[in-house]
Amino acid sequence: MSRRYDSPVECRSDAAGRPIQFRWRGKLYRVAEVLDWWIEVGEWWSGEPETVWYRVQTHDRGVFELYRPTEGSEWRLWKVVD
Repeated sequence: MSRRYDSPVECRSDAAGRPIQFRWRGKLYRVAEVLDWWIEVGEWWSGEPETVWYRVQTHDRGVFELYRPTEGSEWRLWKVVD
């Protein structure tokens, strides 16, 4: 089961662009492992950019999906997996 939020988060990433920690609802989460990542192509005819997605596990064993446009820096939290 999962819950969707699609809310902005403050995120720090490593040199390769992978998230290493993020702050959501005032709490700092440290990424223990990137479980998966992928790129989705937006509706290019509508001007939507490609987005890079990450499914991560935090040190407290939470699983989250984060994404950002490949051409931008604004990170968003899409989903929390229960």
